Amino acid sequence: MIITLCGSVSHPELLVCADRALTLASHAVLAPLPMGRDATPEEMAELTDTHHRMSDLVAVVRKPDGSIGHAVSSEIAYAESVGIKVEYWEGQ
Repeated sequence: MIITLCGSVSHPELLVCADRALTLASHAVLAPLPMGRDATPEEMAELTDTHHRMSDLVAVVRKPDGSIGHAVSSEIAYAESVGIKVEYWEGQ
């Protein structure tokens, strides 16, 4: 299964943990890890489009306080609107 992680890049340790667990569970994982600089709007649009076209599932990684931001909420809404399953990752 191809899984796109969706979460705040301000908490990369959470994304890395989810990426590792899902990869070890034999999934191909697309993750929004920091790239050394902020992505341009054009780069973000391309990455988002690629992730949407390829994903079987969007796994949402919440912030440490349990919240999700506006961008993640938008990703969830889009995934649901095109029929991509959304789950909330509850890993350790």
